[in-house]
Amino acid sequence: MVAKERKKAPGVLPSDIPIAIATRAHSGTSHSPETRGQQEQQSYVDSMDTMWTALTDRAETDIQRGAAIEEFQQLRDNTLQRRIALLQQRSGLFSSFIAGPSKFPVKSQEKKNNAFDKAVRDFDEGQQRRVKQALERVRPSESAIISSDAPGATGQLQAKIDKAKNLQETMKAVNVIVRSKPKTTITGAADDIKIERIVKEVGLTEPTARKLVTVKDFANRRGGPTRAGRLRRPSADLERTAKVVAPRIAKNEKDFKLQKRWFRHPGRGIDFEGVDTANSEKARAFRSKGM
Repeated sequence: MVAKERKKAPGVLPSDIPIAIATRAHSGTSHSPETRGQQEQQSYVDSMDTMWTALTDRAETDIQRGAAIEEFQQLRDNTLQRRIALLQQRSGLFSSFIAGPSKFPVKSQEKKNNAFDKAVRDFDEGQQRRVKQALERVRPSESAIISSDAPGATGQLQAKIDKAKNLQETMKAVNVIVRSKPKTTITGAADDIKIERIVKEVGLTEPTARKLVTVKDFANRRGGPTRAGRLRRPSADLERTAKVVAPRIAKNEKDFKLQKRWFRHPGRGIDFEGVDTANSEKARAFRSKGM
């Protein structure tokens, strides 16, 4: 499999990271700090190229390509600032192989090493999160909010309702099995019995069933979320969608061109923006019904 070629990020140079800072960061832990400093510079450039490639590949329209440029500039500045801070923190680390074992401050260096390791982990996790958010801002993934002017909006709403209800029913069936008490005295056999039942009766895979049976959540509970945890307020939202939004779209979509998505209007419940004003009488009638 041929690896995808990275695009060259604009305005990014190895010298963005001063070689003096990069070299000093490794002077206490490496016999070749200059070489390690150059590797730090190249690592920064490579990461920026990867980020630039991901953002530009995400964009499909001119507006999105403009957004990709803006997001990259912000990420580049943020990344550069954080990388330099990490290098400056690293400059306080020393190895006994470099400094010598005589009177080497083992405990203080151990604390500094642990603090630096944590800082690196925080940087890596934060960087992944920031890149993911930037990609979403360039071109959002398929939204959970269904636009009223989208083709087949009613069908999409119904599909969302059906999918969420199926998930909820599946988790209810799983939880009945998880909370059952099989008659066995063999250690671990009860969990195996539950896993086998979930696979056969509910149709989940063995790894998924095992996780639901054995892994506890933040509240020390086993099983699955009966409120379809990946959806926001599923019970209330789905009922509102099923009983209010979908029927109204189905009833009025032939008479009015809704140009923006549904939103909650204070004091009026479900409302909309931008109806076709060519027929103002119908528009007023539409609003008089609370829509």
